Amino acid sequence: MILNNVRLILESEIVEDGFLQYDQDKIIAVGRNDSASNNVKKAKFTIVPGFIDIHVHPMDMELETVKTTLYSQGVTTFLATTLTKELDVLKKELGRYARHIDETLWGIHLEGPFLNPLKAGGQDASNIVRADNAVFLDLFQAAKEKIVWMTGAPECMGRAFLQQLPERVKVAAGHTDGDYKTFAYAKSLGINHLTHAFNAMRGVHHRETSFLHKALLDDQFTIEVIADQEHVSLDMLELLYRLKKGKMILVSDQLLGWRNEFDCPVYKNDKGTIIGASQGLNSGFINMLGITSDIVETVKMVSLYPAKLLGIDEQVGSLCKGKTADFLVLNDAFEIQAVYKRGQLVYGGIE
Repeated sequence: MILNNVRLILESEIVEDGFLQYDQDKIIAVGRNDSASNNVKKAKFTIVPGFIDIHVHPMDMELETVKTTLYSQGVTTFLATTLTKELDVLKKELGRYARHIDETLWGIHLEGPFLNPLKAGGQDASNIVRADNAVFLDLFQAAKEKIVWMTGAPECMGRAFLQQLPERVKVAAGHTDGDYKTFAYAKSLGINHLTHAFNAMRGVHHRETSFLHKALLDDQFTIEVIADQEHVSLDMLELLYRLKKGKMILVSDQLLGWRNEFDCPVYKNDKGTIIGASQGLNSGFINMLGITSDIVETVKMVSLYPAKLLGIDEQVGSLCKGKTADFLVLNDAFEIQAVYKRGQLVYGGIE
């Protein structure tokens, strides 16, 4: 199958009058047509790699419905993310997620329960527990060893706890009240990513240095951000972009299946605390594109960078020969027209 006369967003360039050829589930060729430079046809569509969301909450929604919903938002790979709950309830949820692992639901992101109660945010602080390897192992086994990502507060996780975690489980800092000393401690243990920057953590102050402050200044530290304009303001998103270009990953933190009677971009608890987003990753992508005016970099925030973070960039994350044929077809307003997963149309369509 060949998509011809399209605009391609590649890792380092935009190709006008391009083509993408795929066979079954793999991209077999991608490039520029041989048109003379003064006779380039106007592209019918823009092709970008499928989005990857490392932080989205399926909640109680049926997992196949979750996948269909995320396809409609351009997400072709995601991590099913938990919330802090009673351990028995959490184990059942982990088991349910694990049964649906496939090429779309790539793994599980355990957000908690090893958080700082002072920075619980929208999480239930009463279910936060002390970091303990026996507790983690119990959760890991309930998840059929499909936990690949975990958010925890470094100041609440001891060195022995972190060193005994399975190698495949990568740890991100989040829900932390940590300062610059906590940051140094986390770095020494290989933690180099921050979950939903600015939310549920000590902020930036002009007379103290927080964990967040250090993460923003550290060129090796990646950060994830929710770009729905509610969790983080547009001006702060612009500042983040200036500080962390190349290390900035967009996530949705979407709570799927919740009622949204007032069509608000966020959900709040009865105390007015934000507990999650109602919008998909495609909305954050459009918002961020308005700030960067750089589609190549913005596409990488939702594809290549999260793929590298998860160590799956050899398979997905960009439009390259040999990679899986996960891609989106966008119109001139960068709205999703069609979504392909492993070469199969899973949402929309093109004429």
